[in-house]
Amino acid sequence: MQLRVDEIPEASTKTPDFRIDQGKPNGSLLEVKTKQDDPKELAAISAELDLGGVVARSKPTDQWNRLDNIISSGVKQLQEYDPEHSVPHFIWFHCDGRDADLYSLRLKATLYGSRKLISTQIKDMVTCYYFWNSSFFRHRTALDGVVISQEGEAQLNLNEFSLKFAVAQNSSLARAFGEAVFYPKKYQADADVMINDSDGERKDEKKILAYLQTRYGIDHLQTIDMAQHTGMIRVPDQQR
Repeated sequence: MQLRVDEIPEASTKTPDFRIDQGKPNGSLLEVKTKQDDPKELAAISAELDLGGVVARSKPTDQWNRLDNIISSGVKQLQEYDPEHSVPHFIWFHCDGRDADLYSLRLKATLYGSRKLISTQIKDMVTCYYFWNSSFFRHRTALDGVVISQEGEAQLNLNEFSLKFAVAQNSSLARAFGEAVFYPKKYQADADVMINDSDGERKDEKKILAYLQTRYGIDHLQTIDMAQHTGMIRVPDQQR
């Protein structure tokens, strides 16, 4: 499927990067963002490796306010250019560098406010969407979807809270992604998926768990903190 993509010229006000299929009923706007490794952190790792030791790191895989800030910046650009939200608003968020996988995981958790859960009554670990406050809910009036990409792969994540959900789902961009389109309700029947559809605040973990236990008819449910663990060494040049 071919898309017509036109670059939007820079202006004195903030603008998104591209128009997709401008003038067509299934057109949209697209802002591009990137998350790369922190140069200072890379330099610190390199300095440690130069000493000949093993560098071990452990980083959480849950939502991250820094990513939400980048999303908010993109939303502002889309809103200033199209305050009437006349077409769907998308952000293409590319994750690059050593931690590209980690950024992808944390970005999706940020968009959907997801949390990992375990239960003695469920075989596999569960992903609960909207357990916490989510970027998609926060930006429900101005953001319709986010493409998360890294080298060799990309997925379009749709905002189920958007009033333009159906329009975004039928946009030419979404159709170009085919099966690589995600939103939680698409998988709500899966045994390892839960959705917190309560109207309550998403700050009290105990209350959220109690609601989910009642909703899904189980007696035991608890959160589990997940992290990515890595270890690095540097092989001397003469051994390569």
